[in-house]
Amino acid sequence: MVDPATLGRNTYVLIGGLILLGVGFFLLVAAWTMLKVWLWRARQRRSLRAWLEATRRADGGMYPPHAEGVCQECRRGDRRIHHLPGGEQLCPACYERYRPRVEANPGREPAIAQPD
Repeated sequence: MVDPATLGRNTYVLIGGLILLGVGFFLLVAAWTMLKVWLWRARQRRSLRAWLEATRRADGGMYPPHAEGVCQECRRGDRRIHHLPGGEQLCPACYERYRPRVEANPGREPAIAQPD
């Protein structure tokens, strides 16, 4: 025989437990989503910082387009060879040496020693 008072209490406990499990599951999914969003935004900020470091000079100006190749000045191969509008191809070190001349005379080509 079933005691109606005990059955009623057990039913309330079971329903309350199911509600608590549902709320707990919802909170767990919300916390997981917030963690993933926070990690995504941190990776996005890190990626933007790396992109800015790769494409911007210290004074805020942009580097010219670059690709892998050989520097015309020092004849070294590098993964970052800057391709200047005048057709020159300079590694970052050589570009930093010739950049003041390029910026002072925007329409002229920098004086680069040609190999013999």
